[in-house]
Amino acid sequence: MNKILVVDDDALILHLYRQKFSDSGFEVETASDGVSAIRFLHSQRPNLVLLDLMMPRLSGVEVLKFIRSDAVLRDTPVVILTNCFMGDMVETATAMGVQGALYKTECKPAELVALVREILGSPKPAERMVTGVTARVVLSKKTDAAPTAEPEFSESAPDALSELRVVCQSFIRTTEPGARTQQLAELYRKARQVTAIAGFADHPMLSLFAGAFEALLFELSAKPAAVNPSVIRTVVSGVDFIGELFDRVRENLADVPLSARMLAVDDDPLSNRIVVEAMRRVYLECVSYEDPGQAMRALQSSPFDLVLLDIEMPGLNGFDFCKQLRKLPGYTKAPVIYVTSHADFGHRAKGILSGGDDLIAKPVFPMELAVKSIMLLLRSRLPQGATK
Repeated sequence: MNKILVVDDDALILHLYRQKFSDSGFEVETASDGVSAIRFLHSQRPNLVLLDLMMPRLSGVEVLKFIRSDAVLRDTPVVILTNCFMGDMVETATAMGVQGALYKTECKPAELVALVREILGSPKPAERMVTGVTARVVLSKKTDAAPTAEPEFSESAPDALSELRVVCQSFIRTTEPGARTQQLAELYRKARQVTAIAGFADHPMLSLFAGAFEALLFELSAKPAAVNPSVIRTVVSGVDFIGELFDRVRENLADVPLSARMLAVDDDPLSNRIVVEAMRRVYLECVSYEDPGQAMRALQSSPFDLVLLDIEMPGLNGFDFCKQLRKLPGYTKAPVIYVTSHADFGHRAKGILSGGDDLIAKPVFPMELAVKSIMLLLRSRLPQGATK
């Protein structure tokens, strides 16, 4: 019987993996963090390691580095599970050599078991190294062709969502830096649980957004000084949107791959570069203009799915730009986010009155902008009747 070591810091996810692989005829060992995984690997060699990359204490990348540097373990097949919005970490891991890589947003039980069986059935699994992984941000139609973890989702997700909301409320009220850092870490852990459960149960829209939200919380945990009123609003709205998507999972929400053309308009070229890079991080195309007039002509000549606007610009300020945009065919409901140094209540109110959907403060925290953009794009694709 093939022995698999499953490494993940979430007890519920470990339980799901253990159950699915045990039911499929595998012997399963588990480790709740990287330190425990290395301790186990010092004494035993499994036939395959199923490794989550994003863990506290010692990341999956460090565990993989240990495996590939050990004379006894170096040829052990490794399958990584990760967040599709953490591209740098995935690239680092695949450069060391893995036999498979799956994103948790797309990780269905039957596919995971099939991949492991395929790898272990190969006569020389070490030669099947994955040397590069192309991230896909996909919302696919749910099918009945393969079993999912829907019963586990129905049982576990309500508690995970409730706990996420409780921690979020504590996060809002806390100003002490140490306590806030702890709550960010807990928010991150709860969000990644939702990502994995939703992906396992084949709820693509919920899993996709939870994955982006998880990536934001992961970065904020490492940079708690970046937390400001704008970030707090984004975290709160992100938790609310996860709740909204959870309430609608029975609608079998589905979509095509989340591709979108974004337009960034800011007379500051550095700000434009930051915005374009933030969108690239989440695999969305973004075109930028420093001149509002050129940007308006671009809107008239080709379609864009979301517009990112500075407020103070020469010739045509962001508020007036948005009013004109709303008069163009096809742009009455296109999401508009103001990206500005003016994040006070007065400018937020004026932004809404001029036709904008949201506002984010400069200096921009790139993953915050990415999460807010994905949230508005997904909300615009929800069936009629969705509430904000």
